[in-house]
Amino acid sequence: MDEIKDLISTLAIIMGMVFGIVALFRNKKADDSGDGQKMGMIMSDLGYVKSNTDEIKAEQQRQRDTNTNFAVELARVDASTKQAHKRLDEHIGASGKSARRASGKENE
Repeated sequence: MDEIKDLISTLAIIMGMVFGIVALFRNKKADDSGDGQKMGMIMSDLGYVKSNTDEIKAEQQRQRDTNTNFAVELARVDASTKQAHKRLDEHIGASGKSARRASGKENE
């Protein structure tokens, strides 16, 4: 009778170990599946962030190009304005001398 009790106890221990191992693998598989889903979501979000970052960089480059074009145009307009002022000063200076000569007030 003791042999039957020992056999049943041994079988119970073995079955408990088998069920524990099966449960461990099943839970590991469920955990791996959950981890895979989380990793997939993270990778998807990371791709979205990367895409938006690339768009922001492209927009920033376009804005930089626009600013450069404005700076070049401003320099050109500034040079043109300086030339126009110089020509006006020369014209005013020459016409002022002519007017003073005509009126006889050249030394004033």
